[in-house]
Amino acid sequence: MNKANNAEQFLQEYLMLKDSEKATFSKIVNKLLGESFLVKEKQEDRGDFFFVCENLALFVHYFSIIDYEVVYDKYNEVCYIKKQENKYREKLSKFDTVIILILRKLYYLKRKEAASGGRAVVQLEEIIEQVKSTKIFRDDKKVNSYRDSLLKLRKYKVIDFSATNITEELVIRILPTIQVIIQQDSLDDLTDRLTALKKEEGDEGEREDEEIDED
Repeated sequence: MNKANNAEQFLQEYLMLKDSEKATFSKIVNKLLGESFLVKEKQEDRGDFFFVCENLALFVHYFSIIDYEVVYDKYNEVCYIKKQENKYREKLSKFDTVIILILRKLYYLKRKEAASGGRAVVQLEEIIEQVKSTKIFRDDKKVNSYRDSLLKLRKYKVIDFSATNITEELVIRILPTIQVIIQQDSLDDLTDRLTALKKEEGDEGEREDEEIDED
């Protein structure tokens, strides 16, 4: 379907909405453009997530006009947008990349634990220990070194936490979006990616970026 047809379909469906639904639609469009993801598991996203699911064609037609694809991931219970001509790509520092790969490993392990209730919750201390164990960085990172990365990953809805102080006891919830961003299900594959980062030449890698793909 070309853009003209999508625009026509969108207009027909949009005009059928109530005024309150039009306001909700506009709010969600701006939210998706700013944050990419809607996560059913997040309380503040839940209502918007269901609105998109109930009006999926409306969002598909609208975003196709501006060259975005809307993805409803039923398995991970997330909705997100990505550019049609390419995968969504975000520049991350090597430190960010190491953290996100470790989060993916921890997500896998925590979801396997019966006591987790299907949610992946960790403390920052666990992440710090995992980073140390990779031996990718010459010097141990202080707790404060994690602040920017954690805030960035929370913004992108990879993780969630409510505390304002970043300490080793910080409780972090790893969101199912991690499975969209890092699709490897094998712990061996994740370990191999971390090993590859360790072998890279250069200094600590703070200035080295890696593109993370989001399908």
